[in-house]
Amino acid sequence: GDRPFRFVSFNIPNLLVIEDAYEFTRPNPWRWPDEFELEDALESVRQMGGQVVRTYVISVHREGSDMGEYVHVRGPGEFNEEGFRAIDKLIELARRKGIRVMIPLVDQHKWWGGIAEYAAFRGKPAGACWSGRQIIDDFKATVRHLIERKNVYTGALYRDEPAIFGWETGNELESTPEWTREIAAY
Repeated sequence: GDRPFRFVSFNIPNLLVIEDAYEFTRPNPWRWPDEFELEDALESVRQMGGQVVRTYVISVHREGSDMGEYVHVRGPGEFNEEGFRAIDKLIELARRKGIRVMIPLVDQHKWWGGIAEYAAFRGKPAGACWSGRQIIDDFKATVRHLIERKNVYTGALYRDEPAIFGWETGNELESTPEWTREIAAY
């Protein structure tokens, strides 16, 4: 509306991918969060008076990673529907609880896959992601997939979804001002 929206809230990385499902009897299995975990996290935030949550980044396939199939971006313009349905569920639950979600688009670092992986898809070094036209266009394809996605649970396009507070260009990025301006405008 016409009033400032001020909030203090929480950063919850495991809302997009569970990276620390410690079972102590076997290796750490990556997996998508289930509905209970999403609802529990959001309800905890709501009960503490939080109004916004920040997720971690959209995950990207990385050679040698132990994430397996638990990545959102498999390659240029190739997306994991199961991962995006998990985001759909997060957004549906957030909407019901009156919580808004901020989603960073990419990571500077390789943990969940990031800028180096976008460059690697094209056989380029990580720094090429800031100025290589093909790599920038690949990243824009991910952005386009997100903003044009229709949530399977709410029926709303992400670009029109009131539960999405905003998009963060990325986590701890060391991007060029030109790249940031272009992606933000896009």
